[in-house]
Amino acid sequence: MPTFHDPTADSREAYEAIRGLAHATIFIEQPHEAYGVILELLGGVRSLQQVFDQLAAMHERHQGRAFNDAGDQLAGMVDAFTAADRLHETAAIIRRAESLLDAAAQAAGRIAWHPAEPAAPEAVNRPAWVNIVFLDGEEADRVLDLIDREGSTAGVLYLSQWDMGADTVDDAIAIGHTYDELPSSASDKTATVDAYTMIYNPSLGHVALYRNPDELPSLTLLEAHQHVEIGPPRRAQSDKPPAEQPAGRHTAPPARSWFTPEPITEVAEQRGLSR
Repeated sequence: MPTFHDPTADSREAYEAIRGLAHATIFIEQPHEAYGVILELLGGVRSLQQVFDQLAAMHERHQGRAFNDAGDQLAGMVDAFTAADRLHETAAIIRRAESLLDAAAQAAGRIAWHPAEPAAPEAVNRPAWVNIVFLDGEEADRVLDLIDREGSTAGVLYLSQWDMGADTVDDAIAIGHTYDELPSSASDKTATVDAYTMIYNPSLGHVALYRNPDELPSLTLLEAHQHVEIGPPRRAQSDKPPAEQPAGRHTAPPARSWFTPEPITEVAEQRGLSR
């Protein structure tokens, strides 16, 4: 707190306050606060001008008591006179600074600061692939038999019944069934049909379907889909080595998917396609 009577203590406190202000103004988040800061500084500059004039006057008034370290009064008086002269010059410069600062305060006072634009949402890292379904055991055997009889396209069409669109993508992301690269081994077979990639392994007895979360199946694939009847498994599950992937998330295709009549209509309308 200022003492109003101890120039040494008050000057030290003024220095600390200005040093703190220098740090505080490195980054001002709310620009409207700057106007108040400028007004306070304008008052401070006016007081600072007065301080320099008063210090100059003190050197003039006590000039007769000035000596240098060797006891030479004349040299001390010359230095006192020089100090007073330079302090008056400093006060004159401060008066110029006061005029400029006053103009800055008036301009700042006319600014109507608008709220900042909302920050753009951070980009979410989307996985390259999400797992639509993974089957093993008897369920996988049925699909593998279907692939043997009718080809990989039939297998993809059958497995795509598990694809519920955005819901499937959200579920896969939530439980961590996402991949930057397709999880396949040297013994796996791969088939890509439209937006889907199927990875299957007849020897290990598992089959899985994947899709890029931002890629949708074409309307042609949607309309080409038919329910595929599959027969009994080609072998009992006890004859197969255990799979090294997580168990299938479903035991049967969902009752409703992109490939039932209602979703086909919805997808066509969303894409602006007539049926």
